Amino acid sequence: MNAIEEVLLAARSRAEPDADIVFLTEYVLPVRIGTYRHEKNGPQQVRFDMAVATPARPPLQPGEVVPLSAVLSYDTLTDAIETIVAEGHFDLVETLAERIAERVLEDRLAMSVTLRIEKLELKRARAGTMITRHRG
Repeated sequence: MNAIEEVLLAARSRAEPDADIVFLTEYVLPVRIGTYRHEKNGPQQVRFDMAVATPARPPLQPGEVVPLSAVLSYDTLTDAIETIVAEGHFDLVETLAERIAERVLEDRLAMSVTLRIEKLELKRARAGTMITRHRG
């Protein structure tokens, strides 16, 4: 199972039975992160994979269009990541994940979020965290 499938499966298994999933995968940004001295010298590439459960929409009638106000835009997800990353240096991936999840759950349509963050520039491996958080 690849990382994308892992995030989507985790989101689906933890979501409400009647939920739609909005996802963002392989979103890579330079992030100032890490506790080691060499990690504090500059940003490193970090990948974000996210799935957000939203309320299921009723089936459309013929000719009906889904209103934009009824959809969680993926821009909400990228904006949350970019806004939190711009706050500065994070010692732990877990702290970064919690802050991003909190931000996403501020949207009225977000019921839960599954977020996987992976540091891509380790010498012999990749490492990170995956969390799921629910509203309220």
